[in-house]
Amino acid sequence: MKILQIITIDGPSASGKSTTARTIADT
Repeated sequence: MKILQIITIDGPSASGKSTTARTIADT
């Protein structure tokens, strides 16, 4: 079982900086 943690930081948006954290579990 692999657990991949992807953190994506988007550039300046209307609300400033958007931080998206995704957790993908690969079986």
